Amino acid sequence: MAKFELKKIKKIKSEKGEIKKLSVSLGKENKISEIYTTTVKAFSENGWRLHKEAKITLFLLSGSVFVDFENEFKTENIHLKENLNDLLEIFPDSWFNIRAEDQEATLLCFSSILHNPKEILRK
Repeated sequence: MAKFELKKIKKIKSEKGEIKKLSVSLGKENKISEIYTTTVKAFSENGWRLHKEAKITLFLLSGSVFVDFENEFKTENIHLKENLNDLLEIFPDSWFNIRAEDQEATLLCFSSILHNPKEILRK
C-alpha cells in the first residue's frame, strides 16, 4: 500500500497579506537535508519513481497536479491545486508519479536526505 499523508497548512491572514506556514519535519532527526523546486510541463509527467530512503514532502506553488501512487493492488491519486494549501508527505518505499494538467506546475520539494541517485528506483 502506498504510504503518504495529506496535511493542510496553517494560513495566517492580516490586513497586509498572509503567511502560509509549512511545518515540515523529515528524517530520523526531524531535519530537512535538501529543498528544491521541480517543474512539470503542461500535459506532462515526471515519471514513476520510488525513494528507498528519502521522505519527500511536496507543496504546490503554481498550477495543478495529480500525484499518483501505485501498489500491487491499485493506483490512487491525490489532486493538488494551487489554492488548497495542502502539504503532501511521501514516505520511503512508495511508487509515485507527478502529472501536470493543462498548465505548467511548480512544486516546492523537501527531502530528508541529500540527493543520491542510488536510492531512487525508476520505471
